[in-house]
Amino acid sequence: MENREVRQTGAPSTRNEPRIAPQSARKDVWRSFDFLRGRRFPIIDQVRDVDGARFDVRDIRATKHGFELLFGTPERTPDVDHRPWPQLILTEDLRDFWLENQTKHNGLSFDLPASYATLCRARKQLGLGWQASVLKFWTDRIEDLESLRPRQFAVKHGVDPQYVNYWRWRLGVTKRRRARDWWRAPETLNILLSDLTPKEASLALGVSTSYIYQLRARATKANSEGGKP
Repeated sequence: MENREVRQTGAPSTRNEPRIAPQSARKDVWRSFDFLRGRRFPIIDQVRDVDGARFDVRDIRATKHGFELLFGTPERTPDVDHRPWPQLILTEDLRDFWLENQTKHNGLSFDLPASYATLCRARKQLGLGWQASVLKFWTDRIEDLESLRPRQFAVKHGVDPQYVNYWRWRLGVTKRRRARDWWRAPETLNILLSDLTPKEASLALGVSTSYIYQLRARATKANSEGGKP
């Protein structure tokens, strides 16, 4: 009984005190991570990211858009933060894909074989916040917004025509009105009286397909009578 009391009242207990692993133990943990990473994700290739940093490629995922997503780890150098598992490498192909599709509203930018969180983090690292990149796209083309019809703008810049009027309003661009008899111009009459389909003619003149039928009726009547419709 006395010996038990001596043990209880002897050296102070360290059960609740935080334990700090020695430096050698922490190195052993990272070496075990490196071992697991090397076994599960062997080095396939080496590439450079958009900033020129060299990465060991450990996983390649094909996409539906003509390029590959590369995952890997930074090259082993003393001044690099070595992460235990492969990360998405910010390649030029990935950046260019996002830049080319920055105005698409159909989720194309995230139609890639990676998680939504991974893609959002990568876009943030590249400075490609969706709202900022879309605003820059339209402001860089404000002169065409002022001078072109919605369909003409859509064909030239590869956007949906329904968004052109919205961005005109948002950027304060005044809608340009045509003269009353603008369709009487020789080049316009040539298009209206040509063999182009209504859709082709509407794209060429920047008007709706239904309006093309009205204009063609006027142009045909004016051409046959040689006077005003």
